[in-house]
Amino acid sequence: MALHHNRSINELYLSDNELNTTDMKSLSFALKTNRVIGHLDLRNNNLQDSGVRELVYGLNQQLQHYQNSEEVKLKERKEEEEKEKDLLENDAIDKVSIGATSTNTEVFWWF
Repeated sequence: MALHHNRSINELYLSDNELNTTDMKSLSFALKTNRVIGHLDLRNNNLQDSGVRELVYGLNQQLQHYQNSEEVKLKERKEEEEKEKDLLENDAIDKVSIGATSTNTEVFWWF
């Protein structure tokens, strides 16, 4: 489903489309990684309890996916900060080369 990769549609109107549980499984999968859609209109469809459960499952998966990814980003950021701190506190290092820039100029830092 194209919504899985959507980054521009923020409102989705699917009312009066005779959507059912099978459709909700597909929508649930698409919403799992989509945080752009902020308004979803599903009025007047044939969702039934099982369709609503599928939708809620997908939204819960979305929440867990993004909570986990934010936790990973935070952990990575903390690890980078620790590495930088260790590097700056290491008296044995007095020069760091980070390679060539786009103008082929070598960049160094001296401590």
